Amino acid sequence: MREAWVDYAKGIGIILVVFGHVNRGLYSANIHLSESFYQLTDSVIYSFHMPLFFFLSGLFFVQSLDRKGKTSFIISKVDTIVYPYILWSLIQGTVEVVLSRYTNNSANLADVLTLFSQPRAQFWFLYALFMVFVLATLLYNKNKFNYILPALIVISAGLYVYQNSLSQAFHLGYIIKFMIFFLLGALAIRYSAFIGRIGMGTGLIALVAFALLEWGFHDYLGLTYTDVGVFSLILAVVAIAFIICLSVLLAKADIAWLRRLGELSMVIYLMHILAASGLRIILTKFLHVNNWSVHVIAGTLIGLIAPIIAYYVIQRLHLNFLLERPRYHRVQRKEKTL
Repeated sequence: MREAWVDYAKGIGIILVVFGHVNRGLYSANIHLSESFYQLTDSVIYSFHMPLFFFLSGLFFVQSLDRKGKTSFIISKVDTIVYPYILWSLIQGTVEVVLSRYTNNSANLADVLTLFSQPRAQFWFLYALFMVFVLATLLYNKNKFNYILPALIVISAGLYVYQNSLSQAFHLGYIIKFMIFFLLGALAIRYSAFIGRIGMGTGLIALVAFALLEWGFHDYLGLTYTDVGVFSLILAVVAIAFIICLSVLLAKADIAWLRRLGELSMVIYLMHILAASGLRIILTKFLHVNNWSVHVIAGTLIGLIAPIIAYYVIQRLHLNFLLERPRYHRVQRKEKTL
């Protein structure tokens, strides 16, 4: 059974993703309020928003794997992660090449075609997520997982803390950085009944803890999200706990638009850079608008709304191959039954 709060957490997470990318794009275009404000907002967001998505991805890992079996589970991840990764890396990369004279970074076709060895732009997340899913699947044993999960969490936490001393070859850094959060998700789902009972008091405590840790990390210690270690791990875990509390409370309030953002978070993730960057180019190059507030609000909104509109157009025109791998064998079976 799917927990309602998960879609709200994804909704919050995808808003942060779009805002973060819009803010970074504006900074690269030399549009910002101040250097210090940019660095702070960027570091606060990146201190937890991607760990949040790995945590959410781990929630239903065991349930799905038990239902499908290892082979079918991996194949399903090829369909839902690898296929859109390849397709949209090519689509976005091609657009970047064509419009390179208008964008912040130049791109060429050779860069685009290295997608199997070097993920581009936001698509690194899908590349990393598939790696995490594959490794977790290989480590999984139905009869022993309850016992080895705590040990795996301790080991992955150690790898995270000492990641700067470990090899990053073959993109192992993705596993080192994010496996801990995926495994914590696999553990957290066991306490779904408790999570569903979270109230306002717990939410306020989580908010205070989150605010204090962010202040201590960024202001008191002067660190940024790239300063990984015990403190950054604790900060990310507390931030995720706060987002969980907030999501549970929002789910009780039944905010339909936020839930829908969460349901379509993958679609938004795939398309938001094209939408937001396109708007930035129009505003700066053609309309000569260079106000940060206008850009960040308009860019975030279009980065969220345009992919949703595209999703409904895709559904209406039956262009589902843009979002999921075509399944021709199913069509053949239907034809044989007619």
